Amino acid sequence: MHQKSVSKLPVVFVTPTKFGVVNNGPAIYANYLWDSFVQHPEIDFHLVTPESDQEHDQIHVSGCFKSSRKQYEAMQRLAIEVANSIGTPQSAIVHGNTAHTMWLFANYRGPVIAQVNDYDAADAFDNPIRTLLDYGPRRLASLAWRRFHERKATRFLSRIICNSQYTRQRVLKQYQVEPTEKAHVIYKAVDLEPFKKARSKREKFDQQLIGQRQILFVGCNWHRKGLDCLIEAVSLLDEKFNDVSLIVAGAQSQKADKRIRRLPELLGISDRVQFLGRVNRENLIQLYGNVKLAALPSRQEALGVAILESLAAGLPVVATRVGGISEILEGCASSSLVDPEDSRQLADAIQNILSKDESDTGRVSADVARRFKKELMISSLESLYFELVSDGLSEP
Repeated sequence: MHQKSVSKLPVVFVTPTKFGVVNNGPAIYANYLWDSFVQHPEIDFHLVTPESDQEHDQIHVSGCFKSSRKQYEAMQRLAIEVANSIGTPQSAIVHGNTAHTMWLFANYRGPVIAQVNDYDAADAFDNPIRTLLDYGPRRLASLAWRRFHERKATRFLSRIICNSQYTRQRVLKQYQVEPTEKAHVIYKAVDLEPFKKARSKREKFDQQLIGQRQILFVGCNWHRKGLDCLIEAVSLLDEKFNDVSLIVAGAQSQKADKRIRRLPELLGISDRVQFLGRVNRENLIQLYGNVKLAALPSRQEALGVAILESLAAGLPVVATRVGGISEILEGCASSSLVDPEDSRQLADAIQNILSKDESDTGRVSADVARRFKKELMISSLESLYFELVSDGLSEP
């Protein structure tokens, strides 16, 4: 076990999925934190995970269990053991990557902070019939479970980190968080450098992409992210845009996605839609450099990491005016916001962007991305850690 370092602030970060595998927003976040804090001169940063693709004396592996409850219990026990080994008993900060997995830390007397990465659980019963019809009873039950435990965690957390102002508003309203000041907004971020390189090099993607001009969609949970509306929009493009294709990076993950997979054939555009499945991180960054624009017409979106990455790669973006998306794209001259579930409006926005002069697009998009660069997120989080110390909730 790691020796105590009394000169540093002890922090234990708990992430519920395999560390090192980057396939969603929370996984990207875990890697950003690890890379930024593992050698920090003032923070003794440790990571607890069910499994990891790398070994390090500050990475602690709890093992994997079929039962989610057993999984979280094992992680809790290990996290508290690590916390007490690197600081005085129950003085280390415990930071959870997902709030709904943190209810077991209610009896930990040190500071506990957690991310609320989305508002889907908080809003789960605003329209349960719609959720049931779209996703089925299993998904609704999962959201109910998450909502119960997320709400329970918000009662005792020292700080709640929300990834957008919109998410914070939903959490405060649905969970009646008191005091409201403990809910902070720290935007999810993007590491600009890899996307800047992809933008400048424009290396050919390792698969042959269909079409002459490509629209890129990145994400799983296709119904929620509006892939069906985007496919319909492609079918509505004017004849002079027949060279435009849709590239889908991400695997189907919900019951509703099966219907979407069949949609191109039903609309007669199966030769213009390419499903790549899961794309690894390195290839995905390369893919951004091979397309003309990105689209994320979500029905619900807390922020949209794929939007940040698209902007960082210098792409114009078409997205819906929902959740925290407007906090990124409002006023972005290279991009466009449309109403959700309006395929005609989406098609018009795509045509408008593809008809514009591209000469200034990359700079405008990259300028917006810089407002969400990784360094700003890390600096905000570092300040929050030390704010807990100054509030007397922890001792370095």
